Amino acid sequence: TQWHQAYAATALAMLGDRPASLTIRDRLFECRDPDVRQHFAVALGLLGDESAAEMLEKVLERGRNTEDRGAAAMALGLLRLPSKVPLLIDHARAKNEHLTVRACSISALAQIADPLPVPRLARIVGDDDYTLRIEAIDRAWALLYRR
Repeated sequence: TQWHQAYAATALAMLGDRPASLTIRDRLFECRDPDVRQHFAVALGLLGDESAAEMLEKVLERGRNTEDRGAAAMALGLLRLPSKVPLLIDHARAKNEHLTVRACSISALAQIADPLPVPRLARIVGDDDYTLRIEAIDRAWALLYRR
């Protein structure tokens, strides 16, 4: 099933099997289930497949649904590309953005181990909207472990 493939993709990513990246990308585009697609997107991030960054950015900007867009943000964070910080900050700050995408963008920023976004991230997380901070944590975990 697609779920088995998604779990396999996650396992391969955690094992650092970089040649699996092309197959994982193919499965990401073939899959119709947004819950399963999330696993494929995050697997690309875990693999550190920087060549997937442009595709993930497009999904974040114009994905089919909020789950796909949130997973793309998380995957971009896992890639730890400082060049994606401005894009992720824009999505984290956008008041008209869906809460899931904002939460995943905040989590992605936290994944990027570049000292430059830290003060900006502190301002975003220091937002007066306490609910957003709690939702950011809850949604990010739910996105990664949804079954």
